[in-house]
Amino acid sequence: MPTYQEKSLLYNDLAVLEDAGVDLLKALKITKANSYQEVLNEIQEQIHKKGDKLSDCMKLRPKYFSRLDYELIALGEKAGKLSLSFKNLSQWYSLLNRTKSEVKSSLIYPALIFHLAPVLLSLPNLVSKGCFSCFLTNIAIFLSPIYLIIFCWKYLLPKLKSQHSILKLIDSLIMKIPIIGQAIYNLHLARFVKVLSYGLDSGLDMFESLNIAQRVCTNQIIKEKIQGIGILIKNGKTLTDSLSIELKGDELLRGLIQVGELSGKQVSMLDKLNEYYFDSFKTSLTRLSKVVPVVIFMILAVFIGIQIINSYSNIWSQIE
Repeated sequence: MPTYQEKSLLYNDLAVLEDAGVDLLKALKITKANSYQEVLNEIQEQIHKKGDKLSDCMKLRPKYFSRLDYELIALGEKAGKLSLSFKNLSQWYSLLNRTKSEVKSSLIYPALIFHLAPVLLSLPNLVSKGCFSCFLTNIAIFLSPIYLIIFCWKYLLPKLKSQHSILKLIDSLIMKIPIIGQAIYNLHLARFVKVLSYGLDSGLDMFESLNIAQRVCTNQIIKEKIQGIGILIKNGKTLTDSLSIELKGDELLRGLIQVGELSGKQVSMLDKLNEYYFDSFKTSLTRLSKVVPVVIFMILAVFIGIQIINSYSNIWSQIE
């Protein structure tokens, strides 16, 4: 699977070559991307022999290209602004790559504490009973829930794409988790306003841009809200009024969109909103990285306290 950095470099190279007037087939051949080299050769051959569009070729290869990729490329092809689509995708994946690096670095300490906690909790039993298998079992029992969640998130959820009701329930539950839910909500809102900005900047009308944003969105709750906004706009409502109805708590979003509508600078306002929600997403992750170690230390202190009390109780009973 290609990384965010590789995706950003790929689209940046294609944008530069497109601006330089290089033919798309030649640009795909010139572009050097390790994870993409084989698939780019296949796409180049498909376009050359069958005359397919780049977006259609990308759509057939979901392992390498997300829905956001081929939707924005299709938008660029339709508007005659393919270079702009490449640049926007390059910027988006560069931003995701930086955020991913920051998240990883900020979660190293909580992850270390989380894995160290069961070791410290199980050490007294290992020392007193000398049962190494019991020691390993206790550690496995402590860590298994989090690894089970990671396994389900990574492998089972992608297989439930057709089960709308199940996905909606899962998304609803996740968004109710303190800090994590708000972080995910902000990330999806950042993605929504960015895609909306791409659509309007490429010359599409508001309704069509919202349709693209809805197709790209992976969170079922926000997806339904975007669909509701599109229906309201189709019925004659302004974007500001539609947002006020569907996203009642987001006054900043409503206010900046209203300013954009009145000043005719919707794209600029949407870009500012994207930056705000992405910064809010990163802030939530920073808070999470600070809260998790404290919670783990508290749990660890409680368990150690219980074990100390039990040990002294046993000693006192033996003395009596």
